[in-house]
Amino acid sequence: MYSLNGQFFTNDKLNISLDNRGVMYGDGVFETIRVQGSEFIFLEQHLARLSKACEVLSLDLDIKKISEHLFNYLSTSELKTCLVKLYVTRKPGGLFEPVDNNVDVLITNRKSKTLLENKKNVKIFTAFAKNFSVLSPYKTLNSLPYVLAGLYKKQTKSDEIILINSEGNIVECLYSNVIWIKNNVCYTPSLSTGCVDGVMLANIRLYLQKQGIEIQTGEYQVNDLLVADCVITSNVNAIQYLEQIENKKYNTCNKLVEDLKRTFF
Repeated sequence: MYSLNGQFFTNDKLNISLDNRGVMYGDGVFETIRVQGSEFIFLEQHLARLSKACEVLSLDLDIKKISEHLFNYLSTSELKTCLVKLYVTRKPGGLFEPVDNNVDVLITNRKSKTLLENKKNVKIFTAFAKNFSVLSPYKTLNSLPYVLAGLYKKQTKSDEIILINSEGNIVECLYSNVIWIKNNVCYTPSLSTGCVDGVMLANIRLYLQKQGIEIQTGEYQVNDLLVADCVITSNVNAIQYLEQIENKKYNTCNKLVEDLKRTFF
């Protein structure tokens, strides 16, 4: 079952306009929100990021109405544990010059898998640089850089891919932000590299600050990553170790990482 502008439809009934601007132009953004025990996890932060993205795209977003749609969808669907995907697209009309800035809101869900395994075979993806833009911190409907990286992941039979920008700086992984630990200090790329402004990463940063653990954010080259003691990926669905990047192997038993896993999952 899915919800479109607050109305419910079964999955066998497509009620989306053929001139939907998300389909035609990638004109929209999305959020993937974890549901655990029939509750949204980090909902306020997801909606805050969505609001910023819509502001950049000049989309007229009513956060209160979006929140109502989400809670109605959760209760009507009787969802317990899953990933809810929220799409906001500009209403049909116009070509590259939209008619107006009103939005359509689509809500779907998929099963949430418990991801515990380490990522053993990790490659650096250099064929397409993901660079900073006003949209790079957000999850837009233009995901072609990730599709190209995903194809490379499949071709190389890798467990994970690390994206870099045109300056050679580490950006993020295919589905996640990346964090590494060296001499008990945590490091992660800054938004200036072109990475997504991760909701889980923000919560990890807050946790580390409360624990008095240093986390540095900046622009780092691949060589900085290759001398790390431990590397992990983080998104709202999992925190996972990277066991090996190219030919470099890493520690996959770290007390801080285990504390983070117990805290958030």
